[in-house]
Amino acid sequence: MLRHRRLRASVLIGSLAFWFEYANFLRQGFEQQLFVGEYGAHFCLFAFGIVVLLTGGTYLAWRFGPPMIDGVSHLLRYLFARRTSVKEWDDASDRAFVVLPYAAGGAAAAWIIFAATGYGGWPKHFVLCCFWNAFAAWFYLTLLYRWRQAVQNCRNTSA
Repeated sequence: MLRHRRLRASVLIGSLAFWFEYANFLRQGFEQQLFVGEYGAHFCLFAFGIVVLLTGGTYLAWRFGPPMIDGVSHLLRYLFARRTSVKEWDDASDRAFVVLPYAAGGAAAAWIIFAATGYGGWPKHFVLCCFWNAFAAWFYLTLLYRWRQAVQNCRNTSA
């Protein structure tokens, strides 16, 4: 299905920000020479653990994300829009998922900017959180709007 490809593309786009964050962590560790001395083994073990978590998390989201999204979507259809056909509901989901890779790209870019410019701080953190929420809202409001259109179309055709 088309939304599965878009979800998987979004997972890969989002993982770019994770990997940038990891490279930034390694860069700081090497600059401060955390890999030598008393805490060297801890740093190396922690760095390896992060690789395992990032790779495993990306794989799990890649493999099990689409079936989970479909399951939640169909559960919501069953609970709130039983009269809407599965095909019409899935078509509405496919149309809404068009924006997901773009929203993921924008959120990942904001995260990379946040990490590259030194994190924290009152105005920067607030502004970037607003961007992250705006990118998320762009997707989920589009999805809710498409689902509402599917329900309205079902009501119009049955009346």
